[in-house]
Amino acid sequence: MKENKNLVAKVQGIRLFVFDVDGVLTDGHIVFNSEGEAIKLFNAKDGLVLNALAALKIPTAAITGRTSPMVARRCEELGFLVVMQGEKKKGQALERLCREAAVAPSACAFMGDDLNDLPALRLAGLSACPADAALDVKEMADYVATLKGGEGAVRELIEWVLRGQGLWPKVLALFEEGV
Repeated sequence: MKENKNLVAKVQGIRLFVFDVDGVLTDGHIVFNSEGEAIKLFNAKDGLVLNALAALKIPTAAITGRTSPMVARRCEELGFLVVMQGEKKKGQALERLCREAAVAPSACAFMGDDLNDLPALRLAGLSACPADAALDVKEMADYVATLKGGEGAVRELIEWVLRGQGLWPKVLALFEEGV
């Protein structure tokens, strides 16, 4: 993780979480079935905490360069505000998303893993990546997870931010109530 005097302030200001899909919400493998449909594996631990964000009414979104009905379905299950698919210019997509959600880019956390995510990572108030991200991404990220994409990196980021905001006890309470 970068040494950054403003990191605490960045964490405190986060109001929107945005994630790349391949390599972040999934491990980056793309498998095709016999009908030619792409199959992606999502991490249940990431999903558990993403559901908690939805219950706390903290919006989440996905921006991905690929298009997949599987991604739309999973993100809907997790209560995502929006899923932007087929977005080749992720920085512009993040600007548009923030405008439509009425959230300043400085109040947005973006987690990406590869070179095409760099424009969005630069724009976001808090930039993050999984442990197995591309070197250029890791070098510019405010937060580098200890876990890989699709293996809990999303949960790690969310938990780190919510603990920093003092909201983690609310997450624990949700599960005591059976969310």
